[in-house]
Amino acid sequence: MWAFREFLADCIGEETGTAPEQIATDKTFFEIGVTSVGLVRMLRSIGDTFGLDVDASVPFDYRTISALSEFLVTLEEDQQRHAF
Repeated sequence: MWAFREFLADCIGEETGTAPEQIATDKTFFEIGVTSVGLVRMLRSIGDTFGLDVDASVPFDYRTISALSEFLVTLEEDQQRHAF
């Protein structure tokens, strides 16, 4: 899960110009300055980096770095189980 948290913080840092270590993992994406366009970019990066297909609606259900990280761990585990 830490890999996802760090990755998301890095993506958000690039999007907002904030140092990743200063980004609160318990605030919503919009509270920390991520736009809907930024969320789409972040989802694309998740797909490119981790090979996970994340629906565009997911960040609206999992609105913080912590929540989205937990979701991504579960999604990754599910995809690995179904790959074999």
